Amino acid sequence: MLTVCLVGIACGTQPPEQGEVGAESVEPEAYSVYVVNYPLAFFAERIGGELVSVSLPVPAGVDPGAWVPSALEIGDYQRADLILLNGGGYATWVERATLPASRIVDTSQAFSDRFLGVEGETHSHGPAGEHSHAGFASGFWLDPRLAILQAEAIEAGFVSRWPHHEESFERGLASLRAELEALDVTLKEAWEALDDRVVFIEPLFAYLARRYELRSESVDLDRAGESEQAAMRELPSLLSIGQSAVVLSSALGEMPIVAELESAGVLVVLFETLQTRPAQGDFLETMDGNVSRLVAASAN
Repeated sequence: MLTVCLVGIACGTQPPEQGEVGAESVEPEAYSVYVVNYPLAFFAERIGGELVSVSLPVPAGVDPGAWVPSALEIGDYQRADLILLNGGGYATWVERATLPASRIVDTSQAFSDRFLGVEGETHSHGPAGEHSHAGFASGFWLDPRLAILQAEAIEAGFVSRWPHHEESFERGLASLRAELEALDVTLKEAWEALDDRVVFIEPLFAYLARRYELRSESVDLDRAGESEQAAMRELPSLLSIGQSAVVLSSALGEMPIVAELESAGVLVVLFETLQTRPAQGDFLETMDGNVSRLVAASAN
């Protein structure tokens, strides 16, 4: 059990809750909300607007699902007004840290019976150290219907914590829900045009495959050199599918396996998974870019 003792706070205790004796009675300019990945940050910002200040302290270029925060960064989470978790075993550091249960929202708890399991070998690379992809797939936000459920959990958490802003939160959720529903329609049309010719790289895509009933195979490939070599050994089986659409995250776009696949006549489509904040645009704009690339690929 990793326990962080904050300066001025006895180990094992938490800062006073709002409304408790000793709590700050003056309403802040914006409530502090800490999240574990970018999709949750986007949903929280859209629902909370100027009422919330959303933080995702994961460094640029680092996988939020494998990131391990420092003691100081865990302290920042502990002091937040609300903490939004993805669930499904995503960001395993939260299982070892002492976080205030009364200020945690598990955004996938309502559909935990719909989790998809994955298998994977343990390996080590980068600052995240040793980790495994075994357990549950956790890319819920790639299925717009599950993303809506996550957004609803966030709104419910906001209302429970700050009920006097309920109308504002409801408006933010309604707007976001409408846009995610529209995204669901365009994604469905794009996948239908591709005629289900798909090989997925990374287990994050499992929920997207289920949502659109895709005929798909999955290869767990990440940035580790040994994993890439293993995937290269599987190349013949990938090619046996024929003219397949190989869907990659943006982080894998420069890997040599992409050139190998393209030279062999396999269609490669970039599909950004959005775990981290995009360099340009936001969640919906980036998903629109994914849709555009799928539509272009279907014309080949």
